[in-house]
Amino acid sequence: SKAGTDITITLPISKTTLNGSQSSDADGEISTYLWTKVSGPSDFAIVSTNSSTTEVNNLVEGTYVFKLKVTDNKGATSEDQVTVKVNPAPTVNAGVALLAICQGGTSAALGGSFAGGATGAVWSDGGAGGSFTSNDGNAPNTSIYKPDPSFIGTVTLTLTTNGGSCGT
Repeated sequence: SKAGTDITITLPISKTTLNGSQSSDADGEISTYLWTKVSGPSDFAIVSTNSSTTEVNNLVEGTYVFKLKVTDNKGATSEDQVTVKVNPAPTVNAGVALLAICQGGTSAALGGSFAGGATGAVWSDGGAGGSFTSNDGNAPNTSIYKPDPSFIGTVTLTLTTNGGSCGT
């Protein structure tokens, strides 16, 4: 039995495919497949427990271990396990809303943070032409925004994680 390689997904993705199609039998042929959960959170659904390949849905944050048991046409069995790690969704907090930044060079300290599956976060001003200090993705709470002196209007500052735009 070969249950496949270990899998890692990050929420909001909550499903994956278990692939035991590389299982083989040297002295006969595989007659049945059976996927079961060995350990992990209680939330999950195996779509087709008796197929070589199946989707598993409704996964939540945590680590699951699934077992594939194959039986050949002579009654011999073999088992293998695969681990599915479900990481939390990346989160971002852009901090408190800023009051108006006056035209002509006033700057604003930004107070962002990130967590969950995010490994970094960077600020953007939607192309308004302003500049940021310390905007390398490692410490968004230390960045300072300075608008372009010629820009007049409203600027939306967005803090984006590796998981996408999560907040403004």
